[in-house]
Amino acid sequence: MGAYERDNFGDLLFLIQTENYLTGADVTAAAPFPSDMSTLLDRKIPAFGKLLESEQFDHIWTVGGEVGATSFMTAFRMSVPPAILKTYRAASHSEKKRIIDSVCGSTPIDSPYIPRPTAYPLNASASLTLNSVGFVGAPNVPRDRLETIMALVREADRISVRDDGSSEFFTAQGIEHTVAPDLVHTIALTRPRQRAPESDTVLVQVSDDHLKRHGYEAHAEALARSKSLAPYRIRFFIAGTAPGHDSAASYERLIAHMRKIAPEREIDISTARRPLDLVDEIASARLWIGLSLHGRIVSSAYDVPRISLTKRKLNSYSATWDPHMPYDVTPDRLDDAVAQALDPVTMKESAGIGLDLAHRAKHNIESAVSEMLGSDPDERTRRRFAQVERRRQHLAQELASRDTEIAVLRRELETTNSHLADLRQAPGALGRATYRGLNAVKNRLKKSD
Repeated sequence: MGAYERDNFGDLLFLIQTENYLTGADVTAAAPFPSDMSTLLDRKIPAFGKLLESEQFDHIWTVGGEVGATSFMTAFRMSVPPAILKTYRAASHSEKKRIIDSVCGSTPIDSPYIPRPTAYPLNASASLTLNSVGFVGAPNVPRDRLETIMALVREADRISVRDDGSSEFFTAQGIEHTVAPDLVHTIALTRPRQRAPESDTVLVQVSDDHLKRHGYEAHAEALARSKSLAPYRIRFFIAGTAPGHDSAASYERLIAHMRKIAPEREIDISTARRPLDLVDEIASARLWIGLSLHGRIVSSAYDVPRISLTKRKLNSYSATWDPHMPYDVTPDRLDDAVAQALDPVTMKESAGIGLDLAHRAKHNIESAVSEMLGSDPDERTRRRFAQVERRRQHLAQELASRDTEIAVLRRELETTNSHLADLRQAPGALGRATYRGLNAVKNRLKKSD
């Protein structure tokens, strides 16, 4: 299970690397939404919901990624074809449900990349592994939705998180887990190669959303005026083409701004799209600059100097595993960061980190596979049914509590209504205040309902 229904470099590498360690298994790669990924992965990807409704599996495995805060509708908007999305947006409520059921199956999906085994009777006893997952954004998820996500997580047999921030969150939730480097580090072991030390190419990757939020001009200025970058050719790197990710059109706009400052600068855009071709391009670079976590991870695998622009999950991951190379970098600090990354002292400090992390990630997934194969399905079924019962009791208590709150609000509303009739002729200021108070109660009641 993973986000490989769309063009996103890191998610596609998750699948490739996971399959490298599941060679003895009959693997079905699925995603929340079906997609023809023949161009990038040589296969079509089915929707996991329909599969779990109709077929029985021994094990369910989430390959990794920042799954904690990703909602179903966010994934839906990024993944389905534009024609389906347009039809969905114009549809009625009942028609929207029909569209989702036709794409994903009829079982509601609470989290797009964490299947709930007990939601599918045929697979209620299948093992669930969450490997290399990130939950950095989970504390910002609304309470009710977060409780639902954590109920899913508690069905997992093994959880491996990839950074200290996610680990702190799980510890606070009282959920057992391990902390290990991202699985994609193992690319250093499965695809070994020497870095090209004399390369004159700097790879730069910036998403559309980031450029819109922080400004094309600011990034163009930082890249074009950097003295430390002046000796090198700049190549823009497309890590993914899903909505909000990267695009050649945005890079063309950025290049136009840069050429106003440095007309003679050698700049181009990478045309590579298949995930392992992108890996080779990073391995051959002089320097990596970007927002892609897996761009940084692949760079470290081949000892390529690297700079990460500011992004919460990147900051958390870099601080955990790769602290010597610059991260949390804004455009105004880019030139200093380039000088730091290419400094021989920094390069010496970070040399070999990639290989060390690769071995740690390899040990982690091998342990996960061993646990998966050795787990007892009967014990797992008993544990899951007990968890579902605890969840049912919690929801019943929560509903009773909210029923009480609604009853209190209704009485308050009735009292306010009775006073209102007497105050309609009150002076203007008092009358307005009364109406404001009434509206406030009505709004609170609507929220509770």
